[in-house]
Amino acid sequence: EKPSCPLTYELIGRADELAGGAGRLWLSGQERSNLMGAIEREGISISPDLRPEQNFFERSDNYAFAVRGIVAQTFSTYNMHQDYHQVTDEWDTLDYEHMEVASREAYRIARLIADGEIDPAWLVGGKPRGRGGFAGSFRALASLLANRDHSLDKKMNSSEDTTATQELSSEAVPS
Repeated sequence: EKPSCPLTYELIGRADELAGGAGRLWLSGQERSNLMGAIEREGISISPDLRPEQNFFERSDNYAFAVRGIVAQTFSTYNMHQDYHQVTDEWDTLDYEHMEVASREAYRIARLIADGEIDPAWLVGGKPRGRGGFAGSFRALASLLANRDHSLDKKMNSSEDTTATQELSSEAVPS
């Protein structure tokens, strides 16, 4: 049986002022499905992803489900803080009150989906195409590296390398 709507919930340790501050979540890929509108109709305040150039929808764990046709999106409050993946990103830098409020909102949304009150669906043109994810990108990169002993001129003119490069581009970022 296929999941109804896997939700990824990540990077919520700090409030994002762009999303409205403490307790507010943002949704990646909001333009792709009916989820944002359905959430708002239920009276839950949520922000769209205000950093689309960061491609959070494609970079998050939800994407592996999405490219298989399953509506799957990510809630976050990641505010691009400088401690991300640094040794300074410790428990004492987290905003626990914010995390509690954001978690309660995420639970309300998940409950509405589980109870069938929200029926997630792709909007026209919103469903990602291709295999996507890291596995597809890795295969394309491996193909390029396997041919690394070719000269740069040969790589630029080789149909095999051009195909691998095109595959990497099309899988890493959906069109």
